[in-house]
Amino acid sequence: MPTNAPVHSILEFVPQHAQDTTMERVVHKSKSFREADLWTLAQYREMTPDERIAAARVLQRSVYGKDLPDVRATWKQTSK
Repeated sequence: MPTNAPVHSILEFVPQHAQDTTMERVVHKSKSFREADLWTLAQYREMTPDERIAAARVLQRSVYGKDLPDVRATWKQTSK
C-alpha cells in the first residue's frame, strides 16, 4: 500500500446538485463506547447508497491511488 498516495476530496464523487446544498454540522458526545458505536451505525444507515459509494471511493483512492486495477478483471485472470 502506498503511503504517499494523494488525498482526494469526497466532492470528486458527489454530483453537482448535491454539492449545492448545505450540510448541517453535527457533534455527538457519547457516554460510552457502545453508545458511540450505535450512533455511528445510525449515521451509516442514514446515508444514501450514493453517499456510501462516494465515501468508499475516497478511502480507496487515499490508500491505493488513482490507478487501481479492477478487482473483477484480476480475479478472472487468477481463477483460470
